[in-house]
Amino acid sequence: MSIGFVAITTELLGLRHYITYMNQIWARALLRFAGIHVQTKNQHLLPTTSCVLIFNHKSYVDILALLQTAPRRIYFGAKKGLFSVPIFGFIMKHTGHFPIEWQNPRAVYRQYMALNKRVKRGDIFALAPEGGRTNLSTIAHFKKGPFIMAQHYHLPIVPVVIYGAEKTMPIGSKFFNIGKWLRKVHIEYLPPMDTINIEKQDISKLRNQAHQAMSKVFSQYQR
Repeated sequence: MSIGFVAITTELLGLRHYITYMNQIWARALLRFAGIHVQTKNQHLLPTTSCVLIFNHKSYVDILALLQTAPRRIYFGAKKGLFSVPIFGFIMKHTGHFPIEWQNPRAVYRQYMALNKRVKRGDIFALAPEGGRTNLSTIAHFKKGPFIMAQHYHLPIVPVVIYGAEKTMPIGSKFFNIGKWLRKVHIEYLPPMDTINIEKQDISKLRNQAHQAMSKVFSQYQR
């Protein structure tokens, strides 16, 4: 938790760019200690401007793997309940992450609309369109929220496929790598999807296109 407080201090001092390196060092150290090796592909596809990064979510290791490999600082939309966890929730709130109430679409919409200043600042927002972790062998159905946000601000959507994290720390597990010392997690960034000419009535189509693209890549890793 001490790293979290260092990050808050760094944020308050206006040294935001250093937090990216801190996140990478912390995540890499923890994953290596747990025997998890992350292989990344095409991270150069992440835009230099504000965007919505969407990823399939099957393990808490997904977050660490993304923090380690993202070439720029990313901010996660996380379940509201996590922000009530002592110390951990305080750190999340004061380092730029934001709560998502998946069961309350109106609250989710209000949260997205409140990010206007951060969009102009160029922040990258990482969201799990499945609505949380899943234990399916495929990528679950996507919710519309992240796509509504991207369309509203005309932000590019960057799909990211994560494979192998579900084996390192599946749902219900409290420890890393049970039953095996070394494992690999694969992260692949897909080409950004433009939303500039996307109308509200096209959001469902955009969501389905993203799901199909990610599912195709995910299935290739399963072979």
